[in-house]
Amino acid sequence: MLQCHILDHQIKMGRQACKDAGSQAETVEAYVGNWHDAVRARELAAAAIENGADVLVMYADAADPGIVQAAQEAVASGKPVMVISWAADRHELAPDGVVAAGQERHRCFRGEGFV
Repeated sequence: MLQCHILDHQIKMGRQACKDAGSQAETVEAYVGNWHDAVRARELAAAAIENGADVLVMYADAADPGIVQAAQEAVASGKPVMVISWAADRHELAPDGVVAAGQERHRCFRGEGFV
């Protein structure tokens, strides 16, 4: 798996934001392993929801639709689940399901160069 220090930092920032807000939220992370496997992303999201997740922060690029699909299926079955898109505006996937979105630009380091 590609090591991306920016992503690691963003996960830590999310955890710290929950703590700073006084939230008792538990954060759990799961990795698709690539940026395009929507089926695997859906499986991971569905498992997280089954284990009690009610907010999913997605950062999976072309795999994002799988996460949104899992959330929509959960909502249809009566489980309230919200989705936040971290690195791109993904409202078009589910205008009522993606409750927040951001867009960012960054570079990941690999060895001595930029990716």
